[in-house]
Amino acid sequence: MFQGGINVMKENQHSKKQTTYSLCSKLFAGCLLILACLFVPQLSGSPATVWAGTLTGVLNLHQTDANSSSFEVTWDKDINAHAYEIQYSMDGSNWSSSNYTTSLNYSFGTLNSGRSYYVRMRSYDKGYYWYWEHTEPAEDATFSDWCTPVEVVTSPSTISSDDVKQTGGSSSSISVSWEAAEGTTVYKVYYEMGGSWFLSGSTDQTSYTITGLDPDTHYEVSIAAMRESGSGYETGFYTTSGHDCYTAAGKIKDNVLEKWDSVKNRVTIKWDSASYNNSGYEVYITNLAGKKVKNFKTTDTSASFKLASIKNQGFIFKVRAYKDIDGTSIYGSWSGNKTVIAQPKVSLKRSGKTIKVSWAKIKGASSYTVYRSINPETGFKKIKTVKSTNLTNKGLNKNKSYYYYVVANNVKVNKKLYKTTTAESREIAGVSYSGQKTFYSYQ
Repeated sequence: MFQGGINVMKENQHSKKQTTYSLCSKLFAGCLLILACLFVPQLSGSPATVWAGTLTGVLNLHQTDANSSSFEVTWDKDINAHAYEIQYSMDGSNWSSSNYTTSLNYSFGTLNSGRSYYVRMRSYDKGYYWYWEHTEPAEDATFSDWCTPVEVVTSPSTISSDDVKQTGGSSSSISVSWEAAEGTTVYKVYYEMGGSWFLSGSTDQTSYTITGLDPDTHYEVSIAAMRESGSGYETGFYTTSGHDCYTAAGKIKDNVLEKWDSVKNRVTIKWDSASYNNSGYEVYITNLAGKKVKNFKTTDTSASFKLASIKNQGFIFKVRAYKDIDGTSIYGSWSGNKTVIAQPKVSLKRSGKTIKVSWAKIKGASSYTVYRSINPETGFKKIKTVKSTNLTNKGLNKNKSYYYYVVANNVKVNKKLYKTTTAESREIAGVSYSGQKTFYSYQ
């Protein structure tokens, strides 16, 4: 009996397990059926009906980015739209095949540089699901009107530093030119100073002058070729590896007469350097009447020359620095005009305690002042001013050597009166106590 009770209990337990399994199987099958009803139509390409109110269409379509081969646009959301259809055109009439997106921005690529394109869009309210993303509109989708086409632009080609040339300049400006970039509507000119880039200005030409710069300074210049759409969007780039350019040096100062050797009629002039970046200096010389007699270039800060036309007269000179770059020369400001009046060549003839002093006549001088010393380097004193070109100096010590120089007075140049220019190294005529021959030195 006990054994039989055990068997009945096992049979009852087995019956309950079968019932539970059957219920679970039916529940699982029901879930699969529900899932199939929900998703299988979409996976097979059936339209997903999305209720929407009245479509407002695409508003505020505008360009937000570009490079030389692509552009990007964005727009405001149509709250009743399922997705958007977008096309572009090269002429505003012939449109590309449609593209579809659920985003609020879109990019087109593989385009030509420096060109205008046109974009139009419309929204729609029904679409297909493909792998859970909205794509093409459903057959019964409702569309808004196409929006007004918007002009968009791609960037022109970048102008390299090799395409830029410096064509001129001054101590405060740099003039440049460059190769044209197709499709450009405006060029923007940038320059680098102190490690930072600054916009100088814009032009629709292929040349430009940057102003307001420091003298004798190196700058890098870069040109951005830009294209602007009708809506005002502008795109283009400049390279930060710009073209090397220079401003000219400032005004030369302290141009002076260093020496005038009257025996050889050789003049030496000099001036202070005003430039670290210059290639050299230009010297311009005229006679006292302002007529050009010589113009030359030198890399030194001094120059020596002989000019027969200025002998026993004088000259006017000025100097400016220049820089050679890109096959041209840029010049700094001229120094002030330096008027130089010749020092008369002195001849001495000695006889014991008497020395006859004679000198060359300087054109335009009204008088001459004679200076004397017993030391060729110092101690010169004025002994007399005369209108003639000679003087007899008596009562001298026959055992001493004497030294002289003469200054020409009142030479009129451009309504001003000048006297012999004091050179840094003045010519001194001397005669010894034992000799008759005049000798020359420079103090």
